[in-house]
Amino acid sequence: MLDLLWHTNFRWKLRPHHVTGDSVYGTIPNVKAVEQAGIRAYMPVIDYTWGKRALFRKDDFAYDAERDVYWCPNGEVLRNTGARKKLRLTRYVADPAVCNSCPLKFRCTEGKSGRAVNRNFDEEYFEKIKGYYGLEAYKKAMRKRKVWIEPMFAEAKQWHGMERMRLRMLERVNCEVLITASGQNIKRLLAFGGRGPRRPAQVVALRPPERPAHRLDLRELRGLVRGHCRTYARTHRVSQHAAEILYCENESGDGPPGRPDPNFVGPLVPF
Repeated sequence: MLDLLWHTNFRWKLRPHHVTGDSVYGTIPNVKAVEQAGIRAYMPVIDYTWGKRALFRKDDFAYDAERDVYWCPNGEVLRNTGARKKLRLTRYVADPAVCNSCPLKFRCTEGKSGRAVNRNFDEEYFEKIKGYYGLEAYKKAMRKRKVWIEPMFAEAKQWHGMERMRLRMLERVNCEVLITASGQNIKRLLAFGGRGPRRPAQVVALRPPERPAHRLDLRELRGLVRGHCRTYARTHRVSQHAAEILYCENESGDGPPGRPDPNFVGPLVPF
């Protein structure tokens, strides 16, 4: 996601206000990079405790930044037991004796060593993203995603055979997906009819970037001719001097004997 975002910003010189995505993209590296770039990350963050829905989730525990502890739903404290630098997280554990005698234990943990909660070193970014959930701008962005993005994937899978890739290897799969997406964009461009698109960017997006023309100076041109002449000499078993004369006469027809024609640029200019 980050590579696509930076490429879009650089290619089209855009400065987006926010980025919308589903929970698959709501990871710490993505959220941190987007927020540090001054862009709001409108995406649900990943909750790794959601798999056990019968138990309390991490959001049910309140973090006390002053004391650096967590408070459980029953009002008991989970203390800091040390940081795991390789995993970039800090582990908070409740007292096993208090936890085992708690009346809410059946809803909190199935173990006997006390309930534990992990806090990432960059957890403040997750908390910042969760603060967007109540904003109308966040809700509007998620509604737009349901209308604009999800139908595109459904169309590609049902009408363009994207349920299963025909090619293998990541590079080929990317080419197949890009070709399908280009076809979908062309369909929408044609749907405008005679009135044309409302925004010029919708047309520019389908236009490949211009490639500057490569012009050869006289020194580069002579180097290319000598290279062709060496190949010609090895192939026809003649001297390089004779190959230059034959090559220039065959290709241009009007060059001076023994020298490459500087005005001849026919098959020598690479495309």
